[in-house]
Amino acid sequence: MATDREWRAIHIDEDLGDVSGRYFENELFCRCRVTGIAHARFIDCDLRNSSLDVNDLRKFMGVVLSLDCYTFDSVALSELAFDSFLFLLSLTKGNDDKRQRLQEMIDPRHMSYLRRAFEWFG
Repeated sequence: MATDREWRAIHIDEDLGDVSGRYFENELFCRCRVTGIAHARFIDCDLRNSSLDVNDLRKFMGVVLSLDCYTFDSVALSELAFDSFLFLLSLTKGNDDKRQRLQEMIDPRHMSYLRRAFEWFG
């Protein structure tokens, strides 16, 4: 955790629940639990040692995250959240063999749900 950084807000050991639709910028989340992030914005935030315990795709869609080296450092993801990130990576171009293997790793129930959701949103 960067000690020389000035955080806009610091959240430690908080069970934040569903933060869908909320905006966070330059905030530290340490050992926090989140159960919904739909349409939430995490800009320049540090989520290390926290958990995204999202088990309903509707509470996951539309989230915006700034990505840096520490975005996922020691972050626990629910199986659905993990599968959702794999699914997003599998939508890219190129690396066809790797994208195929990613899709094979996704729980078939989640894959069906994710495909339907993306068809609906797309």
